[in-house]
Amino acid sequence: MAWHGGLQRSITNTEPQLILDIIASSDILDKLKAFTKKNDEGDESYPLFDLFEKINEISLQSGHPFAYNQIGWARLELNKEERYILVDEIQSDHMNACKRLTNSGDPDISKLRDSLCSRYNLDIVEFNSMIDLYKKIISDFPAIANEAIIKFAKNNKYIKLFWHTLESGKKFKKNSPPASLYSDIPKKHFYSDTNEKPFGLESSFMMRMARYGKLLSIKYGKL
Repeated sequence: MAWHGGLQRSITNTEPQLILDIIASSDILDKLKAFTKKNDEGDESYPLFDLFEKINEISLQSGHPFAYNQIGWARLELNKEERYILVDEIQSDHMNACKRLTNSGDPDISKLRDSLCSRYNLDIVEFNSMIDLYKKIISDFPAIANEAIIKFAKNNKYIKLFWHTLESGKKFKKNSPPASLYSDIPKKHFYSDTNEKPFGLESSFMMRMARYGKLLSIKYGKL
């Protein structure tokens, strides 16, 4: 979908960026529902899945991209003429919320934490243990997002995928995104340093061929 919200930041300024929603698999949903506890009404319930749904509600209220059962999204800049994609960012409100749930004074997050503790009779130690389990279940989000991007590129006949380095990531986001997004993820998915400049941008990027990236990376020794 095209995201027309206030956080849209098209590089080309000709059309909105594409938002690729990353939906939780049935395996992830099953893991969330496998953790059960009696709620304040005495019924067996699913506190992790309850948390999952409530974080998505906060995402919707905040104006972020939203789809039912999403675990995050990718923001893509498309060059339809030269058939390449620049991955502007991947982001998950679930990953961000996990960091904030144990120590944030944010009103929405504090309200969510308090409601879950009250509903499921959790003390702070039990709550933090539950968040650790939640983080483990959704920890593969970056890899899942990258696979979704590669699948989109192949299905729509895009030839190249460009990925930010930490240098360009900081420059375009004007913050300090996790360094692992520009080291572990690109290396795992066969991105290599490139001198090419997507959209003529003056920064450093990594690139892989959307259809043959693994073979080319091995052939040219760029792992």
